[in-house]
Amino acid sequence: MTGDPTFLYVLKNGRDIVYIGVTTNPTGRLAQHLGRNGSFREPVRMDLLAKFESRAEAEAMESALIAEIKPEANVRGNPDQERALM
Repeated sequence: MTGDPTFLYVLKNGRDIVYIGVTTNPTGRLAQHLGRNGSFREPVRMDLLAKFESRAEAEAMESALIAEIKPEANVRGNPDQERALM
């Protein structure tokens, strides 16, 4: 492996996936999401889906999942949310 592993994760509100992302620091990233300037005020849970050797691999899977699942908080790669910004 080169560098830190990159994790693919989902944030869930109950059973609903509200966000898909990648990070090298799951604990720190969850704190960012839930912090004062974070996007989430309601209770969310982070589930790690996979660990990748490269960020590029993780981002490719992230993009595929966003396109398939279309979580409400993902804008990049989610055609429904991208149209809403136009």
